[in-house]
Amino acid sequence: MLNERNQETVFSQEYYSKVIKENGYSDVDFNTVNFSLENFDVESMRRRFLCHHNGDFFAEKARYGEASIVTTGFGMSGYPHLGSISQIIKITELNNAGMNTQVVLGDLDAYNARGQSLGEVLKYRSQFMHFIENVGYKSLKGSILRDQYSHPEVNHTAYLISKYLTDADFDNSSEDIANIYEKEGIYNGWSFGMKQALTLMIADFIHLHTHHGYNNIMVMLGLEEHKYVKLASEVVSRMKLPINLAGIYGKVIRGLSGYPKMSKSLKGSAIDVMSSPDEIRSLLLNEPRSERSTQENATFQILDQVSYYSSEEMDQLAYLYQHGSDTEWHNAIESYVNDILLPLLGKW
Repeated sequence: MLNERNQETVFSQEYYSKVIKENGYSDVDFNTVNFSLENFDVESMRRRFLCHHNGDFFAEKARYGEASIVTTGFGMSGYPHLGSISQIIKITELNNAGMNTQVVLGDLDAYNARGQSLGEVLKYRSQFMHFIENVGYKSLKGSILRDQYSHPEVNHTAYLISKYLTDADFDNSSEDIANIYEKEGIYNGWSFGMKQALTLMIADFIHLHTHHGYNNIMVMLGLEEHKYVKLASEVVSRMKLPINLAGIYGKVIRGLSGYPKMSKSLKGSAIDVMSSPDEIRSLLLNEPRSERSTQENATFQILDQVSYYSSEEMDQLAYLYQHGSDTEWHNAIESYVNDILLPLLGKW
């Protein structure tokens, strides 16, 4: 089963090249990050992000005073795992660097598309929101931290954009690991609830223009979700809205137990805020290191993306991973778990 999963979708250079080719992106349009945002410099951007679409144009418009914002969101079908937390760190760093940002908690998405009870979702969202704030996100002027349930005006926007969407649009917008979800029995194509959830996600973007006056919007997601931004761009075009909609994509942390990514829906694929210290240590220490490739090792990716290490410190860890003894590598993991990961998860 492990090999089967890895063969289906591996987030490697081959995968990234395939995404670019199949979706008509050019190396110029969908390129390595080569710009800064406010006080978040180019080196920091490259450390946190993999690639972008129209990001350089977004950054240029922001520099010249165009009303600009970076937006992202989080599903609430389970406890936050390290993949989600890596995204929380990214948006928080941009927020702290002075960039206008939006974070949307997908409580209606979990209720409508993931089968969660409304009471459970509404109870859970408050803790999720406090966790994001505890990590360091600040809801200052120009930045937004909200849920979906408490903002019916965004559902109004979703209804207005619905006439610009077709069933075929959804069929062409599945995540790149939909085949894995299907095999695990948690996805059987686009249900009506899932279509509503994606329509509301697109409304989360467009509402920033129609109600908050932003004409320059960048969506921050994992690369496996790039089709959502592509569909949103198509809706913006069909509605003839004066929006520059860009996408910036974070590095994908490979899942544990052979899964291609961490997911709340894929049991055994992730470490989350409820994982015990012993379980965390066991999963990180037992991740195979035989290939000595940092890009193919989930533990190294976690140390890179769910931490505040400097580039120099990561270079040292990469050298240790590739050339150090097992004892040295295990000691580095222990230090990471004790000094960074457990305190971070404790903010829940």
